[in-house]
Amino acid sequence: MIMTNQDLSLPAWCEQLGHHHTFYMAVIDAGMHLSFVNSHFYLAFQQITMPGRGRLFGSLVDDQDLERFDNALKERLGAAGETAVRLRMKHGPGKWVQWHLRPLDEKNGSSGKLLCLGYDLPKEEPAPLSKEADSRAIRQKKPAESILRAQHEERARIGRELHDNINQILTSAHLYLSCLQRDSEDFDFVKGKAAEIILHAVEEVRNLSREMVLPDFRDKGLIRSIDELITELRYGSQLEIGFRHADLLTIESQDQQLKLNLFRIVQAQIRNIVKHSRAKQVEIGLHASNEQVRLVIRDNGIGFDPATTKPGLGLGGIYERAAAYGGKVILDATPGKGCSLIVTIPLELKRIN
Repeated sequence: MIMTNQDLSLPAWCEQLGHHHTFYMAVIDAGMHLSFVNSHFYLAFQQITMPGRGRLFGSLVDDQDLERFDNALKERLGAAGETAVRLRMKHGPGKWVQWHLRPLDEKNGSSGKLLCLGYDLPKEEPAPLSKEADSRAIRQKKPAESILRAQHEERARIGRELHDNINQILTSAHLYLSCLQRDSEDFDFVKGKAAEIILHAVEEVRNLSREMVLPDFRDKGLIRSIDELITELRYGSQLEIGFRHADLLTIESQDQQLKLNLFRIVQAQIRNIVKHSRAKQVEIGLHASNEQVRLVIRDNGIGFDPATTKPGLGLGGIYERAAAYGGKVILDATPGKGCSLIVTIPLELKRIN
């Protein structure tokens, strides 16, 4: 069974969510059997095992709320409209969840299947958690913590750039200017050198500011933003950069935060290549499928040994940004043979066969 956002009338429902960016989605039949879940549902309630044939939605609901769920189910099956019910989930993140139940065929409710859409209610009192569920609740906090760590590392990197790079450039300019004497034979040389260094500092500040500005993905999209980044790099360095992508619609339909994290990963790895690799060629690939987005960045530089090289702020931020979305990073580098960075991040919809 393949379903689209249009089939499920999701846009209007998502608009009503407001600040609830993460939502769970499942399809159940009259017997409460699950036939479809999205990735947030699967990650939150990991007691579901693939394949999920025969798995009951009710088995995930806390025993105290089963009767309330049964009543909501009976009210909605075979009838049009929507029923809202708040439930505690046994194996979820330890929070109450607001569920909205409605038939897949909203006109007459004749399909016999219900679409269940839900989101966390953090202000509600959670049900007592088992040790296993408590451990899972801790794991649910990791994405937010990963994003915060990545942002902290980004700020630390910018601080280092200001202190170690731009500050040193301006100090050099100051030294030249302090030696500037109109009657000196070296007046024109010193003046020209000071001007050259100051222009270099201006360019470095401009580059740093460009990195800090958030791209407007709603106007440009992720693909165009990466294209513009590559165009700027081609003018400012000797790198030959190729960029291939596929399934533009799937990529651009992802949420803005995910696209920003992918863009920052591209920025960070390109920065590493320019600074350390001595590469002449770089290939970037961005592809998406129904299950994941895959970003590959390869260079033909001097490479390095990952086992003996301590990850810097840039690479550490890449790992954190990928982990924030349940993604994985594969770093394949060998001295003298360049480097390949492969990032895979799961996308929104998953199916149970």
